[in-house]
Amino acid sequence: MEFTLTFDKGNNFAVISQNGVSFKTENVQTAFDVIKSISGQNVTLEYIGISYPDTSKITIDGPNKVSSVANDTVFVDYVIKPEYHIPGTGVECSVSEVDRVSIDKYGRLTISGNALGKITICAEYNGSKAYKEVEIVANPKIAEWQHEGNTLNLNSSEKFTIYNVKDEYGNRLDYDYSVDNVQYTHSIYLKDFKSSDESVIRIDQNGTMTAVGRGKATITANAYTGTDNIISVDYTVDCFAIGGITESEISYADGKLIENKNITSYKITYSDGTSEDIKETQIPAATTKTDGLAVIMSYDADGTLISVQNRAVKKGDKVLSSNGSKRVYLCADGKITKITDTDTTMNGYEIKHKAGVAYEISPVYKFDNVGDVKENGKDLDAVFDGGYYNITFKKAETWRGDIYVNGFMVGNNVDQSDADRKLTEGSLYTAEDIKVKNGTINVSMCDGSTMLDYVTVEKQPDFRERPQRIYVIGDSLACNYYGTFEKEVGGGRTGWGQVLSDFVNVPVTNLANSGQFAAGLYKTAFPSVIENGEAGDILLIECAYNDRNYSTREEMTACVKDMIKQCHDKRISVILVTPNAS
Repeated sequence: MEFTLTFDKGNNFAVISQNGVSFKTENVQTAFDVIKSISGQNVTLEYIGISYPDTSKITIDGPNKVSSVANDTVFVDYVIKPEYHIPGTGVECSVSEVDRVSIDKYGRLTISGNALGKITICAEYNGSKAYKEVEIVANPKIAEWQHEGNTLNLNSSEKFTIYNVKDEYGNRLDYDYSVDNVQYTHSIYLKDFKSSDESVIRIDQNGTMTAVGRGKATITANAYTGTDNIISVDYTVDCFAIGGITESEISYADGKLIENKNITSYKITYSDGTSEDIKETQIPAATTKTDGLAVIMSYDADGTLISVQNRAVKKGDKVLSSNGSKRVYLCADGKITKITDTDTTMNGYEIKHKAGVAYEISPVYKFDNVGDVKENGKDLDAVFDGGYYNITFKKAETWRGDIYVNGFMVGNNVDQSDADRKLTEGSLYTAEDIKVKNGTINVSMCDGSTMLDYVTVEKQPDFRERPQRIYVIGDSLACNYYGTFEKEVGGGRTGWGQVLSDFVNVPVTNLANSGQFAAGLYKTAFPSVIENGEAGDILLIECAYNDRNYSTREEMTACVKDMIKQCHDKRISVILVTPNAS
């Protein structure tokens, strides 16, 4: 357990800090007593690091450019950190005189209406001040947004909404916030709703969609911010899931048991970070042992799901097994159980609910015999909700190749081997936290092997806060090498990016590639960092070693500068790494 102990000689007190929580104590002995009470054990000093805090240093962390939205209010949070903090004391914040702009003591900037111009944020603490210049730009363009799902159940109605809306500077334009302990929800104004096919989906001018027929339709809307932002979402309408189940009827039902031949299992993930597979179980079908909800799904002659009906059942009621074109689910006691077409028992999925903990159920897909994915690649046969996914690729060949998802690189030179490494089959490669926006996952390969054995797809839960990630782009000094070591002593060739995760507690995505240089990285690996990266991530760029052979100083400088600029615009930190063999 690690603590930070700060001594204030001038004011004669000590501050003990652990995990961002600080306690002010009268003296050093009291501080050690506090540590003992927290840790439950005597204090032993194993590692001691001594530093002298700068009592005059204050940092203001946040965007340099922010937006104001016409006839609306935008909130932008700035993190204000004194290097030397006394518990119980606060920071005073102020902002230069600009109409319709204010800041509170927590660093939340409020921008109303059509505010415009440059402001200066001032943070004052313990007699010291810090300043940050910020430019306010009116009527921003929307650069990024998400929506909930790409499927609608036939005859259902649903509100068209978007969330996680970000402007061109990477700032959120919608979110939940609180003022004086009152919670508010701020959303983007949507208007001018249209459906590309009203025989499939009808939508009114309040944004309510009604699924009236099977098929596909594109919904468009104007996310108005003072300027037009036309957004669109492709929907597929069918009877995709168990319908009509609400938490009031069955507290554990999720409604996401999607019918798809490529689903191998379901995963339940809890908000406390734990996850498990949903286990199959068997329950006698003759009578129900508890109150529940029977869900009858009917199919036509060719096996297409055509309707979903619900019927409440009481303990002791008989529930018939599937007969002909019907399939029955029973929802009760935390279980969604399924009667198959051939069995007289209900083979289903047991949900181990943890009291008071939120959870999300998502399907796990496996697409077998994918084959050649060169050039335009292949769309995986499913409709995927928007969000972050972990996607695993099993290569069919040992020949190296680059892997792309929806046109963005997720694996660089996978299966590149070396004289001291042995590779007997295509690798199993997992790309983590890949962003999916429009319901489709297209996989492609180039620059060598283009054959895939299979692909598995697993969605990260929506309530999960995506962790900070480190991206690496560079040359052979940093890249991954594949295959087992042929000899123990000395091992085989390994890039520093390949082992970086052994030294940091942050997940690492290594997109380095042997022989690469700045212009090549700029065209191949870097776009994926901008697409999948988030504010707070870190990008390590190593180049220059190969640029002298394949590029020019001017081209290298221009590419590196533009990569830095794009990262700064998205609030991704950049570290330039000097080649360790130059």
